[in-house]
Amino acid sequence: MSQNPKITPAFKKKFLKLLSETGHVSNCCSALNVSRNEMYRHREKSPKFKEKWIQALSHAVELLEDEAWRRAYEGIDRAVWYKGEAVGTEKHYSDTLLMHRLNAERPDKYHYRQQVDANVSGEIVVKVVKFADGDNNTK
Repeated sequence: MSQNPKITPAFKKKFLKLLSETGHVSNCCSALNVSRNEMYRHREKSPKFKEKWIQALSHAVELLEDEAWRRAYEGIDRAVWYKGEAVGTEKHYSDTLLMHRLNAERPDKYHYRQQVDANVSGEIVVKVVKFADGDNNTK
């Protein structure tokens, strides 16, 4: 960044809009030709701006959650190729995203757990909960 622009209320509004769409401070600063340090200084000087910054990041996370849900539940179309030509599409779903969502929403039921018990004599017993696919994750 060669020179920071004047940080006006309108500039802050632009920054917060970009931040709420991307959740990425560095990219927002690059797009607006301002240094990260300058924006962080303004954030620390203004509790109101700091609160709006936090809200913008929260909104960006909600967008990511929406996209994760879409990919896990609705799926995405991927091209099917045959002899170098796209001949159709096939719906793909993300089991990984679905499991992460279930883990977040119902950790008591879907959280990956390991339990470690120790007795007074210093002996340690490790119990590993096996995953549904039988992998006990001991690699």
